[in-house]
Amino acid sequence: HPAINRATPGLKRFIRSLDLTPYDVPTKRGELKNILITVGENQRLMIRFVLRTRDRVSDIRSALPLLRDLVPSAHVVTANIHEIILTRARTLPLAVEGLELGPRSFAQTNASVASALYEQASVWASRPFADGRLPESLWDLYCGVGGFALAAARAGFPRVTGVEVSSGAISSAISAARHAGLSRSAASFIADDATAWARAQSPEDVPDVIVVNPPRRGIGTDLAAYLNECDAPRVIYSSCNPASLATDLAAMPTLRPVE
Repeated sequence: HPAINRATPGLKRFIRSLDLTPYDVPTKRGELKNILITVGENQRLMIRFVLRTRDRVSDIRSALPLLRDLVPSAHVVTANIHEIILTRARTLPLAVEGLELGPRSFAQTNASVASALYEQASVWASRPFADGRLPESLWDLYCGVGGFALAAARAGFPRVTGVEVSSGAISSAISAARHAGLSRSAASFIADDATAWARAQSPEDVPDVIVVNPPRRGIGTDLAAYLNECDAPRVIYSSCNPASLATDLAAMPTLRPVE
């Protein structure tokens, strides 16, 4: 990304000025393992220094004015050992669906592709059923920072619910929903295990649409069995691993892939 390219020379100067020694795997010496850079709204950056120990955290914190001089677009800066946030800003606004990304939260890597992904899911989710009824409720399981749920809410869904095990991601989703003017009844986000939460809901609460967006391991046998049996009329599966997708689809024979 051009914003990352622009930041690179300043980051190199910052590393040299603090003598942040690169970590050497064979000898297990050095401090700086790598740097993670995320581009947000208006090309502001989240910069995460992945360190071996806490030994240099105070040095980086003290040198933040220098970092901001060298990389003016730095918005959120963390030391990633147990994710120590060094800046006052704790989340990075993204240029997608009004989302906010915290240091420990997952978001799609490419903003323009993510925008198209959420838009496509919203189009599929919003289609009328065969009887002409419009879908009204949606669950977004493994919701991350709430991308699918918030896109569906903007598409006109009266009620969306996102479930994600990361409390940091849920905090970001709630913040984005409030900034979008969505009430708690219209968009609720819950920090919980997606499978356990879904299985704990009553049959009367099963929504019109369920979106699943799992990590590479897929949704697994328990959630696949639930989706196979719960009578949700529409399921949208966002997968990043064709192998686990195929395994999960085979475990849901009552669901027929249509698009």
